[in-house]
Amino acid sequence: MKKLFVMALLLATLHAVGQPTEKTCPSFEPSKDPAKWKWMDRDCKIRTRAELDKKLANHILWLKNYENELNRPPEEVPQRVWGDRLRADLTDANLRNANLTGASLDDANLTGAHLGNADLTGAHMFGADLRGAHLSPASLIDAHLGEVNLTGADLTDADLRDANLNGAYLTGAHLFGADLTRSDLANAHLTGVQLAGAHLTGADLTDADLRDANLDGAYLTDANLTESDLSGSNLTETDLRGAHLARAMLWNADFEPKVVPSAGDIARAEGLSTLRLDTISENAPKEPVWAKVRGWFKGHFHWSKSGNEKRPDDFIENRGNPIPMQDLRKELRDAGYLDAEREVNLAYHRMNQSWWQEALFDWTCEWGANWRRPLWILAGLAWVCSVVYWVMLRFRGLRRWNRLYVVGNKGKREQRLLVGQRAPAQGWFHGPQWKWWHPRRMIGSPWRRARWEMRLYATALLFSLMSVVNLGVQGLDPGRWVRLLHRREFDLRARGMIRAVAGVQSLLSLGLLTLFVLTVLGHPIE
Repeated sequence: MKKLFVMALLLATLHAVGQPTEKTCPSFEPSKDPAKWKWMDRDCKIRTRAELDKKLANHILWLKNYENELNRPPEEVPQRVWGDRLRADLTDANLRNANLTGASLDDANLTGAHLGNADLTGAHMFGADLRGAHLSPASLIDAHLGEVNLTGADLTDADLRDANLNGAYLTGAHLFGADLTRSDLANAHLTGVQLAGAHLTGADLTDADLRDANLDGAYLTDANLTESDLSGSNLTETDLRGAHLARAMLWNADFEPKVVPSAGDIARAEGLSTLRLDTISENAPKEPVWAKVRGWFKGHFHWSKSGNEKRPDDFIENRGNPIPMQDLRKELRDAGYLDAEREVNLAYHRMNQSWWQEALFDWTCEWGANWRRPLWILAGLAWVCSVVYWVMLRFRGLRRWNRLYVVGNKGKREQRLLVGQRAPAQGWFHGPQWKWWHPRRMIGSPWRRARWEMRLYATALLFSLMSVVNLGVQGLDPGRWVRLLHRREFDLRARGMIRAVAGVQSLLSLGLLTLFVLTVLGHPIE
């Protein structure tokens, strides 16, 4: 037993020794005086400016030696090129206060480097690896940062005016208060980037990926956001004055800007119907629709007075500011962009609607944004009711209590014919003179039965269509228009439960037709 214990302890010790340990460098602050400036590499060794210049010179030589290979896509570049010693490897280097104006660092490795207060004005860093780098607050004015990898980098308060960041990777980067005035961010990857308070005046963000980006309080005056993806982004207190948002994607974006863009700049954006307000709920759990209905009935009719249950008023829900969305809706209406106005109106109401408003206006016509939906619901309702009428007329047990009459005039006398009373002339397999195996008996009788069933359903369908437009006003009777399509004068009259179903269908159809007319001819429901 003792030997086993010693062996286990030895193995654990060897395993601990074999694990790599992260080296922690002592605190070091490079001097702000260029003559006394030094830097620290990842091995915690203090280096001189001359050594850094030598690294930069070797890197320029590396760029010349492998110029052809570096023109290929990164995944096609041989591994020996990246592992060449001439390439500048400044991983985790402490380069604070460094003067790197105009430095040539294309495709350099600066992962995790500390470049706070460094001067990188006009530096060439195309394709450089700056993942997790610390550039707060660095000066990158007019820097060439095309396709640079800045994933997770800290660029808080960095100066990036006129910088070229075309196709750069900035996913999850921190750019709080950064100055990106007139910078080129076309095709940049900015998913989840933190741009709160950033200055993007006149910036080019064409086709940029800004999904889930935080633009709270950012300045996007005159910025070009054409075809950019702003889905799920936070636009609270954002200055969008003069911003171009043509074909931009705004799906589920929090839209509470300080200044809304002009109607012409945002009318062609996608996802206007999904804009939302920044809502903060306290003590208000998400409930399904049936729970909301139950709570509404309890609150209005028989709410428990035991004191243990919370009333709906006890739930605190702080909704965002709806005024920017209202202003945008008004601007779109005044400018004549009716489709865009209806989409914004839908987004506005979906943030404030109650359950009965959702059922009455959202499910039916999306608050006037979808004029086709009432017609589709109407067509579906007519088909369902026609099947119900056919069932009531087809089966004997239901036909006893539900009657449908075809009413016509023969001379001066009114005649009524009960629908479904007469069975087909021949049964499924019945013939006066043929044996059961006779072809005319096996084919002809089922065909006559099928014709009878189809005529019965056709009558039920006609009655359903007449019920759709059965309610008319003085001088306007659409139900008569349907009857005039037939070559004979007649009417269909119901009795029993079938009459009640037809009445409900007529009322629902009248409501759907009213919504359709208001949606097509009028303004969206406000």
